[in-house]
Amino acid sequence: MNGCGEREKVSLIKHEFKNTIFVETSTRWPSEERHVTVIFSKELPKNYEACVGLESILEEFYKDNNPRLSIGEYCDTLFVLINYPEIMISSKAREFAAAHESFHIGHQIYGTPYIMGLKLEDRSFDFISDFTKLMEESLKQDNKKLFCGRVEKYLSTLPKNKQNLILYKSTYEWPAEFYSKQYAFGNNEKEYYKLRDSISSYLDGDGRYWADFYKLSISVIKNIEQKVSRKSWQSRVNNGKSIFDIFMEVNGCRTYTKHYLRVDVNKWELKESY
Repeated sequence: MNGCGEREKVSLIKHEFKNTIFVETSTRWPSEERHVTVIFSKELPKNYEACVGLESILEEFYKDNNPRLSIGEYCDTLFVLINYPEIMISSKAREFAAAHESFHIGHQIYGTPYIMGLKLEDRSFDFISDFTKLMEESLKQDNKKLFCGRVEKYLSTLPKNKQNLILYKSTYEWPAEFYSKQYAFGNNEKEYYKLRDSISSYLDGDGRYWADFYKLSISVIKNIEQKVSRKSWQSRVNNGKSIFDIFMEVNGCRTYTKHYLRVDVNKWELKESY
């Protein structure tokens, strides 16, 4: 395996979940395959037998270098398509991205109850930086009452669509970030932070708002694991509990997603966004 800075042309990874990192869930695999197929370019390996229609999908998806990704099921296979050619040049970058997006489709969408109602209804992300900064400062507080008050007060000032965006992104991104960080880097946080920053700077635009939000997951989970075991919080996530609510609950604060409907997703089409 090449180092973080070495270029290597790899167009496909078959990602298999490691239950030593995250408690196994009952993924509803669409076939006998027990992996997620992650593709980085339209140039597939010569020994890979693409199902009917896949090459046309890849031709359209990789027609330019505009950053984009897609996850979903096609021809009884769970796929991740990643078009970040300028940063997916190292084995670690591909390993990390494959683990992260595979976790979304294989572990969360096809493996745990999906929380309805937390849709991305807002595309104005500037407030995310304020929320992340508030959380970082609040995590330093020893006074639980003050900690809860600050976070709850901030969320109460947000309109529903912005509050939902925070709940949605934390619910689905923080566990995926934990899994992919552990999968690719283990406890080497320095290299993880370096790669996460490079991805966010590459995406530019909206990406700059999300870099610290994604990295916040590490501090949040450390905080959770000071109160409950890793197996405990992961099992609750697998049962449909939002990790944001787990974090708030173990710190004596109010929770936010209990009233939202949870459903088992029957099929998530590859062309759908998430």
